[in-house]
Formats: sequence, structure tokens, C-alpha cells
Amino acid sequence: MRKALLATFNLILFTLGLLVIIYFWWTLLAKNYIGGESHGGDYFNALTYANFIYKYHPFPPQGWLPFWNEGWLLGGYPWLFFYLIIPLVKFWALPNAMEALATFLILLYFISSFVLFWKISKNILVGFALTLITIYTRASYYQLTTVGSIVSAGGQFFLPIMLLLIYLYEETRKTKLLVISGLLGGLAFLYHSPLALLTTMIPSVVILLSYDSKPAGRKILIKLRDVVVFLTISIATGSLGVYTLIIQTFEGSGVDKCTSPECWGVYPRHLQTWLNLLAPGVFIGFLLVLLVIFIIKRRFSLKFLTPSVFSLLTLIAYAVLARLKLIDGITNSFFPTRTFWAINAK
Repeated sequence: MRKALLATFNLILFTLGLLVIIYFWWTLLAKNYIGGESHGGDYFNALTYANFIYKYHPFPPQGWLPFWNEGWLLGGYPWLFFYLIIPLVKFWALPNAMEALATFLILLYFISSFVLFWKISKNILVGFALTLITIYTRASYYQLTTVGSIVSAGGQFFLPIMLLLIYLYEETRKTKLLVISGLLGGLAFLYHSPLALLTTMIPSVVILLSYDSKPAGRKILIKLRDVVVFLTISIATGSLGVYTLIIQTFEGSGVDKCTSPECWGVYPRHLQTWLNLLAPGVFIGFLLVLLVIFIIKRRFSLKFLTPSVFSLLTLIAYAVLARLKLIDGITNSFFPTRTFWAINAK
């Protein structure tokens, strides 16, 4: 009886939480964005692709794009998002359909983050509070409303769903959860392969390697096996996206260095304090503190250490490469406003 009452209470709270999330999503983003004034150069870039694919390239993706950088549809600009727009054109004009899909995917990101926070914290109120913070900071839709990054902004929902599945897999050891997460990883590659690699696949692999529900921990070989299974499914499912990633990295424009100042010089003022040559010193100091703690306590926990180290390492590696202007062609997709959107947002 007590479990039934608790489940009913959580269901009521979850429903109320969803309604509040939808309300804030509508008032802060969707109401003014769908059919409103367009912002950001990437918006019009995406609209050009959407219009051309809708008129001349029916599914499955094939053919030639005669504008921008030109080239085959496969191996160029991310295409999956634009095919998802087509059913919505029955209800909206093409620009509004593109805006509606992007904002809906951000709503899916909010909802999946809510469930992820709830399950990890094991407290629905804590999960709801963290989700409200995520919405209120504007970070989740900053790149959409300011830069016009339609495709990449919409693809954020992959990460919380995949992390939720990985968390549930670690808790239950049900292989189908790992398989589904791998399939979603493949879809993320198809959706936007460069950003999927950085913002979805790497965090998922880090969690697979570091998280463990057992206090004693599992053997590293088991974790490596899980990573191999996850990556194999993701790469096999998203092979067309992986192909695009390889083409853009080694055969695309600007393979020597990124020539756009956005790649290394255009930072918001408050972000410059994060991306400077002092960052390696901070990182080394952080590692020394961890070493001292390990020497004193004689304990070493990958569960808590690995995610923070990888996060700092990503930030610092970008900072150093950007300052030295050694960023290669793939990093045209990783300019600061997109890569560090959570830091950028005010």
C-alpha cells in the first residue's frame, strides 16, 4: 500500500513537473521563436539546406548540393534533421517547421534531463529543481536564438537520454539498455557527427568507464567490454555519419588550420578567463591536490575522478590549441559559442 501511494505521489509530481517545464519552454522559447524574428547566420544557412532538400532530394539522402561548399549530400552538412522537417510542412511553412522541430527537440532535452536528474538524485524534487536551473539559464537554447545553430541546438537531447540508459544499465545490468544507448549514439552520428563525437559519445564513454553501482567496483575488462559493445553498435548504426566525420576531418576545407577568427579569437569577455594559458597550470594544480588526497587517504576512486578530469582536460586542450592557432578543420564545428554554450550563456 505504501509503495502504491508513493508511486502515485511521484506520478502526480512528475506530471506537474512536466506541465511546468512545458510552460517555461513555451513562454521563454517557443512562443517567440516559432514564426518570430530570425537570428544568427547559421539559421539562413540551415534554411537553404532545408529548402533544397525538401524540393530536390527525397529520402533516402543522395545527390549533389550546388551551393555553399558544394559536394555530395552524404559527407557534407548534417542532413537527418532536414528530413525530419518534411512531415511538419503539412502543418507549417518550411521556416516555421524548421523552428518548430528545433524547439520541440529542446523540449525533449528538458524532459529527458528531468528524468535523468530525478533518477540519479533519487529525488524528484531535486531533479525538478536542477531542470528549472537548466531552463532558466538560457544556456540550452542560447546557440539557437543567438547564433542560429538550428541543427546542433536540436541535437542536445541525445546526451541525457543516453546517459540515463547507461545509468540504468549500470544499475540493472540489462544488456538491452546498453544496446539501445548504442543505437541512439549511432543516430547522434547521423544527426550531427562532429558534435556527437564531442558532446555525446565522449561523455557516454567516460561514464561507462567510471561509473559503477557496486561499492567494490567492477573489473576494468568488463568496463572495456561494455565500451567496445557500445562503440561498435554506435559506429555500425551511424556509419554514414562517421563517414561524414572522416571526410570533414581529412578531406574537407581547412584541414590544416581553421582560418575563421571564430575558431580561436571570438570569445565572450567572461569566457576569456576560462580559456587562457593559465589553464594548464590550474589543471596540474588540480591533479596535485588529488595526488595529496590519495597519499593521505590511500584511496583512489575512478567513479568521482574520471568525469571531472576529462571535463577539465577537454576545456584546457581547446584553450591551448586555440591560443596557439593549431585547431584543425574539424574544429570549424567547435567554435566557442557552440562548444562552450553553457559557459557562454548569461
